Amino acid sequence: MKALVDGIPKAKELLSGKNFIEAAKGIMTTDQYPKYAACTGKLGSAKYTLAVLAKGAGMLRPDMATMLAYVVTDLAFTKKALSEIFRKAVEVTLNRITVDGDTSTNDTVLILANGRAGNKPIVAGSKEAKMIEGQLKALLEDMARKIALDGEGATKCCDVKISGARSVADAKKISYSIGNSPLVKTALFGCDPNWGRIMAAIGYSGADVIPEKISIHIGPYHVVKKGIGVPTTKEALVSNFMKKNKHMDITVNLGLGKGCFHVYMSDLTYDYVHLNAEYHT
Repeated sequence: MKALVDGIPKAKELLSGKNFIEAAKGIMTTDQYPKYAACTGKLGSAKYTLAVLAKGAGMLRPDMATMLAYVVTDLAFTKKALSEIFRKAVEVTLNRITVDGDTSTNDTVLILANGRAGNKPIVAGSKEAKMIEGQLKALLEDMARKIALDGEGATKCCDVKISGARSVADAKKISYSIGNSPLVKTALFGCDPNWGRIMAAIGYSGADVIPEKISIHIGPYHVVKKGIGVPTTKEALVSNFMKKNKHMDITVNLGLGKGCFHVYMSDLTYDYVHLNAEYHT
């Protein structure tokens, strides 16, 4: 605590609009690089900026866990509009990351808006609110992918996209079942298009499924159709695609309804084990 208190005056002296990247570096723990993003725009004659910085590399599920994320903007909002926009954007981005399925009590995501852009305060449900929500989702989606890719020891980030479930709840179960599966994660690391592991994770998820209706794509490649492997899809082609791409999708259609969900997952590598075996607190 003494070190923290003694550092406050020093931190005050370093306050500057030019130190955003330094702030992103300052909150890193096991992160390999600082994570930040920004965009600018105009509302009428008012020019504005939206910016975000974040940290997090392990223990990131459920709902952020050890993640820290800070959004800053000079836009003006009503309290209701800012709360609605922020909660909606966080729910489909930062709350959908899983690196290792582990959790912690130490998570924070917040937004600071000082209104200095001079715009008329944005109200809930307005076209301006929808526009800003879209921009904020894009920024936080970028952060979510950066965090997953920088997961402890990670080499890949994968968007797990589930559709055709009987309910959103079922789609969510399957998303996290795939995203947290050690066998799926290690297959990603090994560039092994092992669709059997994906099918197994779907099967034990607890969701309502009919195997004969399931379709799976890895990236652009159709690997499962009606519950069985697609014989015309060459395994070597899919493996080569996985080797060349740090970002990819696993897309699953259950063929049962309209329920959809997605998560951002990382692979599981030797370095994750090494880092966490050696990291003592």
